[in-house]
Amino acid sequence: MDIIKYEEWSERVYNSYKFTENKPSWLVIHHSESPKKVGKKAVRDLQDWHVDGNKWLEIGYHFIIDSDGNVYEGRKENHHGSHCYGYNQVSLGICLIGNFDNDYPNENQYNSLIKLIKHLKQKWEIKENKVAFHRTLDGMKCCPGNHLDLYEIKRDLV
Repeated sequence: MDIIKYEEWSERVYNSYKFTENKPSWLVIHHSESPKKVGKKAVRDLQDWHVDGNKWLEIGYHFIIDSDGNVYEGRKENHHGSHCYGYNQVSLGICLIGNFDNDYPNENQYNSLIKLIKHLKQKWEIKENKVAFHRTLDGMKCCPGNHLDLYEIKRDLV
């Protein structure tokens, strides 16, 4: 699985000392609630919103998938996230760029999501029942939108 490293897309310096340890046993799926976008600039825009707008330490997600299906590394996997209240020290956050209340992920984006989940499940020995939507874990609106189906995703993981 090709993952674009943080250093290849971000214009910021990643400061490892800021973070507490993450022990991933969950995968949490999100959407950005923004229009579909492609490329490093789209990921930097999300990072700017998290860091400059929300005043977080760094982009909140561990992985970001743009509209072309490119996968970007966000926070390091062993560092806590800022994506799902109550689960930030025990999960990896995956964000699809787009608003899936209004639209569907395209085939490339969806296929990248499935490949990434398979990779992370194997790497971290994450159980099937610990792949979840953001809204399932903390009731956050309807993230990742109404046009993603967790049952379909889990079916495609087989």
